[in-house]
Amino acid sequence: MAACRAKQRGLTGIVLALALSASACATAAAMRNGRSAEQAQDYDRAVIEYTKVLQKRPEDRAARQALERAKLRSAQEHYTRGRRLNSVGKFDEALVEFQLAAELNPGSPEVEEALRATRAALRNKVAVAREGDRGGARASVCIQNVRRLGRSGPVEPSHAQGCRHSRV
Repeated sequence: MAACRAKQRGLTGIVLALALSASACATAAAMRNGRSAEQAQDYDRAVIEYTKVLQKRPEDRAARQALERAKLRSAQEHYTRGRRLNSVGKFDEALVEFQLAAELNPGSPEVEEALRATRAALRNKVAVAREGDRGGARASVCIQNVRRLGRSGPVEPSHAQGCRHSRV
């Protein structure tokens, strides 16, 4: 009976050692994958890989430093992409990039300002679109009034009935 228990303990110890070994292998692979992703400048992938390492080994300083470095670089890439999209008027796509940058680097004043400005630009775009529906009818009335008067060029204030868009 004692021999059987000793055998069981031995098997349990071997299984535990194999599990730890497999875990260490997976962690080392994730660390290698993170470094490889960083070298390829795929910082989002590096963040994922280093996060895997820290989930298994939260005390790993090298992984924590690597994660912080990858997060900052990834945030910078998303911020740059957001600025590019913002400059061509793709505010909804820019907002997504800025939000990702803010998640990766929450203390960045540049990212926070970009988020505020992009949200404001989106609100203005929506407001102009709503106003544009009503404003289109007003502009049509203005054009008709100008054509009826047979004028081209600036409209006299007295002839610009209901035209807030006319040049006076």
